[in-house]
Amino acid sequence: MEPKYIKEYKKPKRDKIWCIGPSSNYNKGKPYMGKRGNNVASVDVTQCSQWLDLLPKNSRVYACHGTLSCVEPIQLIELAMG
Repeated sequence: MEPKYIKEYKKPKRDKIWCIGPSSNYNKGKPYMGKRGNNVASVDVTQCSQWLDLLPKNSRVYACHGTLSCVEPIQLIELAMG
């Protein structure tokens, strides 16, 4: 997310928002992936994924923004199942 949107989103959430990315363990090497900026995740993807796996169910939100993002059907099923 762009910094100005993060700043505005933090206001109603009282700064309880942590942005991670860009990262995708599923889409690596896919030809439709866009490349923007320095194309480096803000944190180590493996470490972040392990940390997210430790959190209780329903305690996190997945948000995917942008026109270059393609979510595969299997990913949608995984998201729907929580």
